[in-house]
Amino acid sequence: MRFHPDHHHRRSIRLQGWNYSQAGAYFVTICTQDRECLFGEVADGEMLLNDAGRIVADVWSLFPGGRFPTVDIDEYIIMPNHMHGIVLLSERNVGAQFIAPHLGAMTSGIATQSMTSGIATEAQGAIHRAPTLGASEH
Repeated sequence: MRFHPDHHHRRSIRLQGWNYSQAGAYFVTICTQDRECLFGEVADGEMLLNDAGRIVADVWSLFPGGRFPTVDIDEYIIMPNHMHGIVLLSERNVGAQFIAPHLGAMTSGIATQSMTSGIATEAQGAIHRAPTLGASEH
């Protein structure tokens, strides 16, 4: 199913007045461009990750500790054209700059893997914008 902005437009569910850069648990959804199924398929009620889906899972698992000690993850699930996850920010003022590098890592891995599989690369816009915490609404 292709994403059509005129048909699939949703209003923001952000809490008015909430500072999304402060500590807390945040439910995030990251979608592929045009909702293209790049991460695998569902068969018999089970998600089967392809190479790109496994790259996303590997990169997502890098969040806890290490380079970003104030960022942790809880549950997450990868679907054919998007993923959901819970990001835990343990300190104030951690901001979105900690999220963007990992999306770059996801797309770099997918771009490298795509040379042989035909998956759209970052340069073609498969995944090209990092979400930001506390960004103004569109």
